[in-house]
Amino acid sequence: MKEQINQSFNKYIRILEPVIIYYLLLLFFRHVFSHVFSVTGIPAEVIDPISSCAVFPFVISAFFPHGINKRVMICFGVLTVCVLFICFLTEKQLFVQIMGFGVTGPISEEIVFRGQVYSRCREYMGFPQALVLTSLLFAVGHALIPQIITAFFAGCILACVKEKTDSLLIPIFLHMGWNIAQILYL
Repeated sequence: MKEQINQSFNKYIRILEPVIIYYLLLLFFRHVFSHVFSVTGIPAEVIDPISSCAVFPFVISAFFPHGINKRVMICFGVLTVCVLFICFLTEKQLFVQIMGFGVTGPISEEIVFRGQVYSRCREYMGFPQALVLTSLLFAVGHALIPQIITAFFAGCILACVKEKTDSLLIPIFLHMGWNIAQILYL
């Protein structure tokens, strides 16, 4: 009985590990940038897109450890954040939003939620359970109630596309298109 409990616990830790890493990194960067921005006077609305860009190379290097040089990815992250600071300071806030919420955010989220969590869920459970669990975990990260509801259904659609195509690229591009459309039209 004790071994069965340990196996169940380990299974859920394995499923939740990428989500925990992703959200801890995101919270860390939000905290760091909020302190930096409060000192420099840069508006707070830039914190989330720049945090998304900062998390991106860590997600890539954490979940693709053999194919990508970690130093290169971290340099890429630092460079991206610096470019976004410069773009914001030169009043190109739309570019900052598109890079943070339209490009790096969706890629990171799809790698974590559909690439890692959904794939791990499918090892242990059927399609409906994996679909609901990963969609709920995806939705929780979108703070406001209307966003949580929309994110849940978007997560369901993206997981269905991942299941049907067995590709992560299509959900990434759908997610990017959705986010960029929201930035441009809302």
